Amino acid sequence: MTSIGIIGTIIFLILAFLRMPIAIAMGVAGFIGIAYIISIKAAFEVLSGSIFVNFTSFDLTVCPLFILMGQILSNSGIGEKLFKSGYKIMGRVRGGLAMGTIVGCSFFAAACGSTIATAATMGTVALPEMLKYKYNKSLATATCASGGTLGILIPPSICFIIYGTITEQSIGKLFIAGVLPGIILSLLFMLSIYLLCLFNPSLAPLGRSSNLIEKLKAFKGIWEVLIIFVVIIGGLFAGIFTPVESASIGCLIALIFSIIEKRLTWKGLLNSLYGALRTSCMVIFIIATSGILCRFLALCKVPQDISNWMNALDIPSVFIMLIIMGVFLVATCFMETIPIMLIFVPIFLPIAVNRGYDPLWFGVIITVLCEMGLITPPVGLNIYTIKGVAKDVAMEDIFRGIWPFLISMAILLILLLIWPKIALYLPSFMTY
Repeated sequence: MTSIGIIGTIIFLILAFLRMPIAIAMGVAGFIGIAYIISIKAAFEVLSGSIFVNFTSFDLTVCPLFILMGQILSNSGIGEKLFKSGYKIMGRVRGGLAMGTIVGCSFFAAACGSTIATAATMGTVALPEMLKYKYNKSLATATCASGGTLGILIPPSICFIIYGTITEQSIGKLFIAGVLPGIILSLLFMLSIYLLCLFNPSLAPLGRSSNLIEKLKAFKGIWEVLIIFVVIIGGLFAGIFTPVESASIGCLIALIFSIIEKRLTWKGLLNSLYGALRTSCMVIFIIATSGILCRFLALCKVPQDISNWMNALDIPSVFIMLIIMGVFLVATCFMETIPIMLIFVPIFLPIAVNRGYDPLWFGVIITVLCEMGLITPPVGLNIYTIKGVAKDVAMEDIFRGIWPFLISMAILLILLLIWPKIALYLPSFMTY
């Protein structure tokens, strides 16, 4: 039976590499596999059941609501305000414009939850400014692409929502678990930029000097996002809101702020609704069809066989975790984030838990690995997103600049392995 599961997985990968939409590729592979093992009637029952259950799931309501919140903020021009504020706060530091971009990405990620939206928005706003001031093209584009990955680590995060849904972990605790790692990674990105510019000043000129008053005024540009972040995360942390309620309130606050400041037009509102609908349907459809493929693999006992094999290895648990991380890292180089989580997490989470690792910590680890995949060739979705903005920059130049940021992510993974409390400290204060 395991060989049948492997063949089904190969069929899925072939369909995906032939550029068939991931959701359809997973559904087709799983449907054919179940029809072969049991019957075509059973395959149709699994197909209809998975689609119905996921599209009517109350828990998944949090997904379109957070996506809509991010769309509203994106279409109301918040990205430009965040970038300008970040640049003023950084002041006259060599590479300050790039560091300001990371600051802007961090705050936008805290309001958006989407890595592609963060990269596209900040790339559109920050990249022309960096190129205008003669920043190295590799550094400028890589900063935008890498900063965009913060969208799936700093809460609210679509990846944490999906991970919590398939593992039955608290989405609220996952959000809180991502706060400290997200802050640390932002600081590591900024440190990387500082060191690069310190050893090679030609990469970036000195930034414009800002006095203390200007820096304090710059915080006016981020107050909306700060309020939304505090309300959402504070409400979850204190147990006042459920994730769905916090998403609803965050979406409402974002809409009110946009209307008060008159930055959201009717066209912007319609674009926000359309973008949220399209993205939400894509995400939930992928989740639904992944359930079909996972059911097929479970029937073939693929997860059980892999689990038994890895648990039988007489090696320290840290090496087991490194193997799991290696599998995820390789997979992220060729597949999109959501399918990777949906396929591999159900297989490897039981192994990690059996070895004594916390499911919340494991979720943060997997999310960081998925971040790395977003800027790693050959897929690197954020790289292609930035390429769409910077059409005159060669793809190899963009990829050449991402290595310092990949090293920063690797350092964060090492820190999380050594001190799991980085991810688990804040959630330990939550009672639900």
